Amino acid sequence: MKLDQLLPILAVVIAVAAVFLRDHLPAETAKKREAPAGAFLVLAIVVGALVFGAFSGYGGLEDALPLTLSAAIGALLAAVAYALGLMPGQQSAGRSAPMGMAVLAVGSIALLPYPSMPLALVFGAAVGAWFLSIGTQDDPNPWGMRAAAFVGPIVAVNLLGKAGQVGEYGSHAGTLLGLAIALAAVLAGVFGSLLKGTAIARLGAMVILTTVSLWLIGDRLLQVSELLVLGFGGSLLALIVHGLCPEEDDASTLRLTVGSVIWIAAGSAAFGYAKGFGVAVVLLVATGVLLAAGNRRALLTLGPLAALTFFRVFRETHAEAPRALDLAQHYAMIGLVLGATLPVMAQEWLRAVSKRGGFLTLVAGGLWIAVLIVGPVAAAVLLGAKGAVGYVFGLGMAALIEAVRGERSAHAYTLGMGLSAAMTATFGVLLPHLDLARDEKLVRLAWLGGGVLVLALAIAVLSGEFKRSKEQQGA
Repeated sequence: MKLDQLLPILAVVIAVAAVFLRDHLPAETAKKREAPAGAFLVLAIVVGALVFGAFSGYGGLEDALPLTLSAAIGALLAAVAYALGLMPGQQSAGRSAPMGMAVLAVGSIALLPYPSMPLALVFGAAVGAWFLSIGTQDDPNPWGMRAAAFVGPIVAVNLLGKAGQVGEYGSHAGTLLGLAIALAAVLAGVFGSLLKGTAIARLGAMVILTTVSLWLIGDRLLQVSELLVLGFGGSLLALIVHGLCPEEDDASTLRLTVGSVIWIAAGSAAFGYAKGFGVAVVLLVATGVLLAAGNRRALLTLGPLAALTFFRVFRETHAEAPRALDLAQHYAMIGLVLGATLPVMAQEWLRAVSKRGGFLTLVAGGLWIAVLIVGPVAAAVLLGAKGAVGYVFGLGMAALIEAVRGERSAHAYTLGMGLSAAMTATFGVLLPHLDLARDEKLVRLAWLGGGVLVLALAIAVLSGEFKRSKEQQGA
């Protein structure tokens, strides 16, 4: 059996075991949560319409079929993970099972009869997890978000491993390492239960297991001896940031900023060991440890490191793209601001409708998906290649902005990776349209701007924004 066929099977085994073991956390006695049937339905309609359009070739979408199928698998991953989190006894768990499910999703797209497009998988998972949180306040079921958070680094390691010629299995490096980290999380829960240790003891066991497994994979399969240092360093720093930015308490702006600076420094050091592949490995390890810790606020500090990682993915995928961020370029600055604010606006809207719900709100959420799809296209066509690079960097800043604002949801982190992946996946198709004359750009700006304005007005109406404004004035 080939490795690409074996990895999904192992991922299924680990995910199922993790669901039944519940991370060895005590089963809660909280009231049973109702499934957001409306959100599942609307998400299925939106994704189904995109896939149908690609299959039928409507509007020239036939070339986007691999992209839409992979994005649909990502949305399915988020939906299944979210549904499992609603099962009895799973409300306080979900540390390792979503990781196994993420590995399964990444491994599964290699079995598609089309060229696999893993970047679209990252986008679909991030948007799907975000959409299923509509109508909730501080979503008590973060399973979908956790799966989406783990998918992004796995795909980045796979792509950078392939580009960097990392051993014979470089293109499966992320899947291998993700599988090892998920297994380490499961075993750490078992050992922590047997030893009756604290959460720190359980995380300590995971650091040891993760480091050993990465060393074995690096030494035996990938021929990358630096994985021992990268695995231990990333895990240890994750423990430090976990203590610095606790989930339960309101961490200060200084602590959150220091946490992000730690990750930027770690990425710089990792680049010296194994180039972009090393940066992606640190991101994967840190994400895994913080997911096992259940610390969403600490996850948000990883945003800048994710930006550095996906910039490396962008560079390796598109050799003709700018090799660095040029802040002297106005288009780059506009892209930076757009990237930093788009996930923040999406999350802010989610908070605004957290107590409203209803079918119209879900329809507005579906329009938000259209905005998130159009965002990378608009950034690339209107701002050019340098603006696209600024956009990718700005997306990493969105998570830090949300952390400083006191947000406990990690959707800004997953959306940042998802939108970066979308930009990378579509940039090659958009490249012939980037070098337009100023007059042509103005015409396209008018069309895109008008379309976005219509979407924004429709979202505001469906979300009841004007109704709330009148009520506030009356008060």
